[in-house]
Amino acid sequence: MTAQESFGGPQESRSDAVAAIGRQNLEMVQNHFGEFSVPAGPARYRLEIQTHRPDPTLLPGPLTLSWTFRSRHTDSATPLPVMAVRYAPALDAYNTAPAGRRFVVPLQIVTQTGAPRIRDLTIRISYDAGRTWRTTTVSTDGSRRFLTLHHPATAHMVALRAHIVDTDGNTTTQTQINAYAPPRTAVRRPGPRRHSMFSRRRSQ
Repeated sequence: MTAQESFGGPQESRSDAVAAIGRQNLEMVQNHFGEFSVPAGPARYRLEIQTHRPDPTLLPGPLTLSWTFRSRHTDSATPLPVMAVRYAPALDAYNTAPAGRRFVVPLQIVTQTGAPRIRDLTIRISYDAGRTWRTTTVSTDGSRRFLTLHHPATAHMVALRAHIVDTDGNTTTQTQINAYAPPRTAVRRPGPRRHSMFSRRRSQ
């Protein structure tokens, strides 16, 4: 059986990935795709993807995704049980949050068709480029999930880290460094949003 994963993006970004079976690393992947021969029997896999941007003024910054999941041979194409979080904050054209009020960040857990149910979701936030993290509350309103943030005056950039666990024990850890700029941060020029798990809404 072979497993293939595609990674692409704009010229100013690069994507690297590594796949592993248990503790055994497979071939490193750079840009676009990689193909691996794996055993037919059940096994636990780890797939990690990291994007790089040579220009640190572009927002959002680096994105890292780490998936662990179980898989085995199937006779037909079967979606892998991988998950991600997509955020939809209302930012301006420079990826900056509005000032002077609480800031709501809607979010959605993205899964494959037929995936197990989500058992746990934890979101952490950092205001110092990922050196320290604090857990933030994920609120719900029916099927909607969202964060309500109060950016401290000392915040330079906002980073977000999500950890998801489904009912089969598959996990995702997703870290977006320099996701967006809080109020009163020096203006940065806007950058393309590919490689980001963000879907910007126009701020009101």
